[in-house]
Amino acid sequence: STASANNLLDIILSASASAFPATWYFALLTTVATGDTGAGAVEVAGGSYARPAITANLTSFGAATARSKANLIVVQWPTATADWAAGATKVVGVALYDTLTAGTYCGYGALGTSVNVLIGGAPFIGIGAFTMTA
Repeated sequence: STASANNLLDIILSASASAFPATWYFALLTTVATGDTGAGAVEVAGGSYARPAITANLTSFGAATARSKANLIVVQWPTATADWAAGATKVVGVALYDTLTAGTYCGYGALGTSVNVLIGGAPFIGIGAFTMTA
């Protein structure tokens, strides 16, 4: 995202302290963003939906290799108490934010296959299934 790129440039070229959060929040999207600012992204809502919080450290994400980093822990959403994405509405991607609600959009990834999340479902990202590249 634009915000992440700007933070990285500030760290590298200005010797500033890290502006990145100590915790990342994963969001399920039914519509992905149209640009680097997160504009147009539509996040799942209702039915006990909440973004899971993942600590930004080497235990959660491991060391980068070949300009890539993957999750080393399961990213787990709560059990849906209502349909989050039913019928034609499907979860199509996952975004990273810096806060539990609202916050700064920091990037997204599309799912290989769009999915419905119905009542009783508890979506997760398995170990190594989320990869971020630079």
